[in-house]
This record gives sequence, C-alpha cells and structure tokens, in this order.
Amino acid sequence: MTTCLRCAALLLGIVSYLQPCGADDSPAQGRLDRSNLLIYRDSDGTVRPVQSAADWQKRRAMVLAGMTKIMGPLPGDEKRCPLALEIEEEVDCGKFVRRQISYAAEPGGRVPAYLLVPKKVLDGKHQAPAILCPHPTHLELGPRTVVGLGAKNDMPYARELAERGYVCLAPCYPRMGGYEPDLEKLGYQSTTMKAIWDNIRGIDLLESFPWVQRGGVGAVGHSLGGHNTVYTAVFDERIKVAVTSCGLDSYVDYKNGDIRGWTSKWYMPRLLEFRDRLPEIPFDFHEMVGALAPRHCFINAPLNDDNFKWRSVDEVGRAAAQVYRLHDVPERLRIEHPDCPHDFPPAMRELAYQLFDQVLRAAKGKIGELPGTAGPRIAPIELTLVDDHAIGYGTFQSHNQKVVSNDHGIFMTHIRQANKEYTAQTWRLSRSTDGGKSFATVYEATNATSSPALETDEQGTVFALRPDYVDGHAYVYRFAPPDYREPVMTRIPGGSAGKYCAAFDAGRRQLYYLAHNQEFRVINFEGTILRSTTLFKPGPHAAVQYPHLSVAADGTLFAAWTTSAPDRYLYWDIHAMRSPDGGATWQTLAGAPLELPIVADDTGPADRISLDDEFEVHSWLSAFLARNGKLHLVYWAKNSPQRQHYVRYDAASGKREIDREPLLAGWRLAEPNDSAGLIAGRGAANSPLYCVTTVDDRKRLACVFSADNGASWRDFALGAETFPFRVYAIGAARETTRDGWIIGTFTDVKPEAKLYTEAESGKVYFFRIRAD
Repeated sequence: MTTCLRCAALLLGIVSYLQPCGADDSPAQGRLDRSNLLIYRDSDGTVRPVQSAADWQKRRAMVLAGMTKIMGPLPGDEKRCPLALEIEEEVDCGKFVRRQISYAAEPGGRVPAYLLVPKKVLDGKHQAPAILCPHPTHLELGPRTVVGLGAKNDMPYARELAERGYVCLAPCYPRMGGYEPDLEKLGYQSTTMKAIWDNIRGIDLLESFPWVQRGGVGAVGHSLGGHNTVYTAVFDERIKVAVTSCGLDSYVDYKNGDIRGWTSKWYMPRLLEFRDRLPEIPFDFHEMVGALAPRHCFINAPLNDDNFKWRSVDEVGRAAAQVYRLHDVPERLRIEHPDCPHDFPPAMRELAYQLFDQVLRAAKGKIGELPGTAGPRIAPIELTLVDDHAIGYGTFQSHNQKVVSNDHGIFMTHIRQANKEYTAQTWRLSRSTDGGKSFATVYEATNATSSPALETDEQGTVFALRPDYVDGHAYVYRFAPPDYREPVMTRIPGGSAGKYCAAFDAGRRQLYYLAHNQEFRVINFEGTILRSTTLFKPGPHAAVQYPHLSVAADGTLFAAWTTSAPDRYLYWDIHAMRSPDGGATWQTLAGAPLELPIVADDTGPADRISLDDEFEVHSWLSAFLARNGKLHLVYWAKNSPQRQHYVRYDAASGKREIDREPLLAGWRLAEPNDSAGLIAGRGAANSPLYCVTTVDDRKRLACVFSADNGASWRDFALGAETFPFRVYAIGAARETTRDGWIIGTFTDVKPEAKLYTEAESGKVYFFRIRAD
C-alpha cells in the first residue's frame, strides 16, 4: 500500500501539470513554434524565453494540456483500485519464467499481459530492475510478439531483456490480441489514453513486487510500442529510460501530410479535426521528447523506414536537444539511423539494452563493457612518445595524412623545431619496424614548411609532399625501400601554401596535391606534373582555407574544404565536390558539371556541408573519407553549445543521408575537438569505420566504431591518459594496417604555449588501436 500511495502522489503531481500556468495555445494566439522549445506563454499571453528549468515547466504544462485536449484527460485516483493480479499460466523459459497474467487497471477493467521474471529474483534475496515493454502493432498476437511467442521476424525485446536479468511487463494494447475494453463505458475519449493508463497501472504493478528494484523503470517499444512508450513516459516520470524504435516523426511530416493513420480507432480520433491544418496540432513529438528531459531517451530511426521519416526525426531531436542542454545533459538524448527498413535490428536493440544496463543498474563509467552485460569490449589506446622536444604545431593538422604503413613499417612526419618567423622548420620522417612501439628518424631537414603529407604505394615507396613558404614552390619526395634515407625530389612550381593535402590514386597511378592557394596538381609516381588546375576563386564571404582529398574505390576523386573569411579570424563554411576522371573535370556531389574555377564559399555552386546557423561561429572540417559507396565527414561547429557532426552522403546520388550530432552521444562535451581522424578497415568492400577524436574537453583520446557504414556508432576505444591542456591536430592513416591496427598521431600542447611555435611547446605522440 505504501508503494501505491507514493505512486498516487507522483501521478497527482503529474496531473497537476494539466492546469496551465498561463494562457493556452488558442487559435487567436497561435501555436508556439514546435521547433523552438525555449519559449513559453505567460499568464497574460506574452511569449517569453525559457531561461531555466522552472521556465521549461511552464512550456511543458502547455504540452501536456495539448495532449489531453486531443487524447482526453488522464485518469486519477478515481480510477486507481487494487491491482488484483491473476496468474493464468506459468512457463519455465530457462533463465526466467513467463507468466500470462491480468491486472485491474481500474474498476471494471482488467488488462491482459505477460510478466517475465528472472529466476534469480524468485528466491526473495535479490532484486532486479523492471522494464515496461509495449508491443508493436499485431491485431491477433498483441504482446506475444515481444515475449518470444510470435513469428521469426517479430521483436522479442521483452524476452531478450528477461534473459539479461530484467523483470519485464508486456501489457496488451487495447483492441488488439483479444483485449476489447468498452472505452465509452470506461470514460475514455481515445484508445491512446486508455493504453497510457494501462501502462501507468502496469508500472504500479511492477513496483508492488518485492523483487523489483526501486528507483524507476525503463520502457522500450517498437512502432506502436515506440510512440506508446513516449506517450506514457511524458505522463509518468517513473520511466527513467525511454527507448522508442520506429515510433515517431512530426505529425506534420507523417505520410506526407496524411494524418488519418493517427485518427483511427486505435489512436486519437480528435486529431482528424486538424487534417487541413496540421501545424496547429497542439502538441508534437518535438515537445514530447523534450518533455522527457532530463531522463534518458534513445530513438531508433532507420534510414529506410517507410512509415516515419528519419529526417523528420532529426528535426524532432534538434528541438528536444534544446531542453536536454537546458538541463545540462545533452548526452542523454541519442538518435541512431541504421540502414534498414521499419525494423529494430539486433545492433540497435543491443545499444538500448546497454543503456538500460548503464542507467538502471547504476553501472559505472561512460563507455565500456558494463557489469552484467554481454556488451562489446572497449579497446585500449596505446601511445608511443615520439618526440618530447617538439613544438605545438608538431602534427599540424588533421586535413592531411601524416602517417602511413606498408610492408616495410610505419612512417610518420612531424615538425620538431621552428624559428620565430616560421621560415625554418626542422621536420622529420620517422619509421617504426615494431608496429609503432618505437620510432627512428630516417630523414631530417629544415625548410619553410609544416609536416609533409604522406602517401605510400604497393612497392613500399613513401611519398612526402610539402610546400616551401620562402621560395613559393612545393616538393614531392620519393623515399624508397629498404632504408628510405635518400629521397628523390621533384619541384611543384608555385605549389606553396600554408594548408595542403594529398591523395594516392592506385588505379590511375598518380598523386593529387591540393593547396589553399586554390591550385590543384596531378603528379605521376615519377614526380612529373601531369595537370595543373586553378580549382577555386574567393567568394564575397570567404576563400578556401583547409582542403581535403579522398579517392573512392571506383576511382572517383572527392575534394572538400573549409573556407575562411577574408577580414577576420572566422572559419566560414564547409563544401565538397567530386571528379569522375581523376581531376580533369569536376561536378557537384549529385553529378552536375562545375565550371572552373568555382567560387569557394556559400555563394558558389558546390555542395555546402555546414548548416545555416553555423556561418558566424567557426565551422571546420575535421575528417573526410570516401568509403563503401558513401562520403563520410566529421566537422566541428563552435555554436553554443559546440557541435561535432558526423555527416554521410551517398557517393553516387549526392544525397545527404545522415547528420548525427553529437557524434559522441554518450559524453558531456563542452569542447568537442576540432580535429579527428576517419579510418576504414583495410580491403573489405563493406569495411567498418572508425573515428578517433577526444573526450574530456580535448584532453583524452577516444574512438568510436560503425559496423553499418556510419548508420550507427558505438564507443570502441578510450585512452588511459588525460592530458593537462589539449590533444591537438589528431591525424590518422585512412586505412587500418595490414595486421589490423588503427594508427595515427597527435600533439600534446603544453599549457604555456601561446603561438604553438615556441621551442618544446609540444610533445608528439603516435597512437594505435587494435581494430575489430
């Protein structure tokens, strides 16, 4: 009885939100913007900014009022009665028992359900966390689909969670599975609200068991169960983790504006009143997901879902993220886009289960193998100190490749010393023959340059390309095995620029060199210049600054670049384009021809990667890779809060498919790193992807992993060392080594560094991570 009274008090508090603090969204006033959750309307109708969590409760109250306007009122104490649990059948399922039950949700109304109980709690000595498991649409089977009694393609998440040690309740949705409550007699205006109340009473039931852990429950549902989870979690804050799969997009976007699916007898008939004025619907998933903050919410939104649009889900997420940031917990909202249809695939279910493990089992640590789970191992990041007397610009910067591997070892370049004018830099080519555990200098020179960009071929030749800031040219070095000590040099006339990159085209047997002086060069392996092209010209807002190049498996050459404003320190925007013929002609990502030189900024014709609100804040492309038929980009934007995007384009169509922000969803990052490395597994047609960047505000290396070509990412590796000031200029080899290592370099910048050119202002490190 104590538990029931405590829940009743909680629900009374929730119901009190339904009394609006101010005026409602009447047609005369106009509905508040669903994409801007940081505004509310006060008692006199004035729209004011949300500046605190208390202000947000005023907007949240309006959301709940809008929901009950359409769904009907949420029941209260008048509906709460003894649960009167009845067990109709019990089956031993190995690690758990499955009970077919019913419980009284209200006077005159019993809910059929399945209750899955791990055997380890039945001895009365242990407790387990509980999870509510609303089922997807199945008129005949209902909850049987989630407990392992459905067809092979059903969603057995209740069964899988019970096998992991959770107590799981799967109530039957009204008007499915033989459950036909008389909604009119019971006083409901929608099936949606009846399902919400059944779920709330289901949580009451879970909390009545002595073997259920106190402190909140989880909820997970697919499709129908996905939005049922969100609706219930908005009204019942005992749900601490909400997982929704294929369960939502904006009502405005649903089925291209055909709202009828939401107005059937299984949902909310009153929504039909808004079929010709969808923007006026008084609540939407933007606000409902925002109303879950600061609790955890994980959304699975497949790229090929024919029911709910993933782009609309991202709009929902962007709006809701405002509230999560307001509560200082942006990492608690996570959206994943697996490359699949309307499905909750095993990899996404595993991510959901790990989230339950982390939150409900109070597992320690942000990433890693969690206690009691079968989750993936987190790999260590191994470091080798290559030079502890370098400068802060030692590995400047992540737009070019400064570490490669071949059958003769691992090779890397860095700057060791510089003069004040930055016209005499001592640079080194270093080699490791023991997998990166130690390095020896094989070549050292002093030139007006930054670290040379590196490429290598199948014969083991290492190509180093660098500019010379004094004579105005650039140079190609060819280092040959076995000793790599006496390079052959070729001059690239007029090739000097402070930012430059290179790429290796094995199929055409040529190198590409692109510098921010707007010039593009094609060079054969003997060092002969085959083509010189002026690719860019400045635009009214910005000029090209940091270039990137990447060659796809089919030979398509991709170029991307960050621009810089001409009259101030500001990285303006980011663009990309492609060449199907080795740099002879250039196209937009969709294949439209481009006339050279193109205007480099947002007034030009190339595809813009950065967003409309990222012009005035610094937008900087960190990493760029063409792989597996897709174009992968990681970039940093210094909005408030700062952003770290992963963006994916289809390489053939040029369609923007994914924009994941934040990339490191499980971490609270005030300062994401502006540099990163994108790495692909060597050789395989559908190779895994890795991204190396930092956590702990640029002080600690971390690596994330994607097994599905960027559709989803999970934590993969974490460095043991937290550096005192800044991990700077992270770079990596584009492919793993032949023996399966991710390799790269970075500079540990000392706190006292001002210009990054001071003597001994940085330490240069090599890192390696064992790939999957």
